[in-house]
Amino acid sequence: MQCRTHIAFGIAVSTAMVHTADLKTLLITVAGATIGSAIPDLDSYNSEFSQILNKITAVIVSTVIICAVISYVFGIDIIDKIVQFKNATNILIGALIFLFVSILGSYTKHRTFMHSIVCMGIYYFVLSTFLSQSFTIPFVVGMLSHMVLDLLNHVGVGVLCPLSDKRFCLDLCDSDGLVNKILFYVSVFGAAYMVTFVV
Repeated sequence: MQCRTHIAFGIAVSTAMVHTADLKTLLITVAGATIGSAIPDLDSYNSEFSQILNKITAVIVSTVIICAVISYVFGIDIIDKIVQFKNATNILIGALIFLFVSILGSYTKHRTFMHSIVCMGIYYFVLSTFLSQSFTIPFVVGMLSHMVLDLLNHVGVGVLCPLSDKRFCLDLCDSDGLVNKILFYVSVFGAAYMVTFVV
């Protein structure tokens, strides 16, 4: 399926499952669902999300180098300043593990590790250590919805990777055919309905 279909479907399912009491929770839910719905396609070199990850990685590496230079030249230990904040160590470790899994996953075959229950479990464990459930649950729901949609076509998904190389598929439609378009519009309508009338 196309990226926009995955995102629209993930948002629709997440907003239907997660009860959002206010605008802040709704925005966090939508953000989690959006990222979770798109992240499995990091393993596709041409995906928009893969290109975004490369930019984020470049920014993080540049920031670390700048912090090291500032620490060395001016004698200011920036890391100590950051770690003094509450839970900063957990956030830093969690963010680094998240980034490591994402980068590692981007080098795996398409629809294998990044589309697996194992990967989804790792992301859930990491995110739940430093982010709220309002983000983490929609993120996981988004990933799961992505895997379910990809099961519909003939390519197959390695849901049990790396435990098994077997791919599963229902072979019902093409990735970018009529079913993709219908799912996109139905998902947009469903998400709009949930946001407008239920929240």
